[in-house]
Amino acid sequence: MIFNGTLPDYVTKTNNGAHPSFNYSPLNGEFDYISALAVYRTHLLNLVIARYEWDLCETLNARALELGLIFNGLCAFADDKKYGFINAPATPLDNINLYFESTEYKLISNTYEENFARDKIVLVYNTPFIMPSINIIEYFVAQLVDIDLSIWLNRKGLRTPYIIEADEETKKNAEIAYKKVRDGSPLIITDKNSNFNIDRLKVLNTNTPYIIDKLQEDKRNTLSTFYTIFGINNVETEKRERLISDEVNANLQSVALGAEIGLACREQACREFNEKFKPTKPISVKMSVGLGVQNGTVYNNFKNSD
Repeated sequence: MIFNGTLPDYVTKTNNGAHPSFNYSPLNGEFDYISALAVYRTHLLNLVIARYEWDLCETLNARALELGLIFNGLCAFADDKKYGFINAPATPLDNINLYFESTEYKLISNTYEENFARDKIVLVYNTPFIMPSINIIEYFVAQLVDIDLSIWLNRKGLRTPYIIEADEETKKNAEIAYKKVRDGSPLIITDKNSNFNIDRLKVLNTNTPYIIDKLQEDKRNTLSTFYTIFGINNVETEKRERLISDEVNANLQSVALGAEIGLACREQACREFNEKFKPTKPISVKMSVGLGVQNGTVYNNFKNSD
């Protein structure tokens, strides 16, 4: 897929300072997919963007670099005649060389677009397979929203564990009564001769089981898998008294490997940039300390746990 230089609206646009994907309308008894998607998409994107701490030249931009890698999988550093050192998403053009790299790349971002020969730029891979992270992020967003929907349905089922059978004459009033009970409103019947005749209704109890605790555990496991894939320490999400040392070490090793995949690509780009362009201030990258990894080496915590 060719990157067109733009990011999704939920990344670039705002509405009076509010996130454009959120639905701020009052609760109406229906599951709010839009807000659920926005909540998890924002949370997971923020975590992925914050994984690495860049120390860059003044004209380079770490946030734009990570966004380009998340959505395009490939960025490049270049020395632009007008702007100086820049970073932008890169798209390969024709003529693939022996090492499966294009001999020319288009750097495109918002209003910027310029072609560069391969030997004039430094490529930054998101992963060795040059895949964007957004596909994985959206997969987990969908999983988490589905779990939230299941929790919502279970809560609604516990509040109104009934199926009501009514004839055409009492159907409308039965629906009103059902909604009042579901929404916690008091239901008062004052006239036995009204169309709402309880004797003409049949109520089936669905005996809805309480499974919210299991669904919350499913959510924790889903998030834990996401954190591990992206190299984010998540041992604290488990109850430590239930974890033996080998389990903790296995988790740390998986997290470290997940982090190393992206870090190695970024460190290689830094080395090539410093060698090719010889900037006054060399650039570097390390894992974010806030994610449980220190000193730029993702295996430190794992090794220290031995």
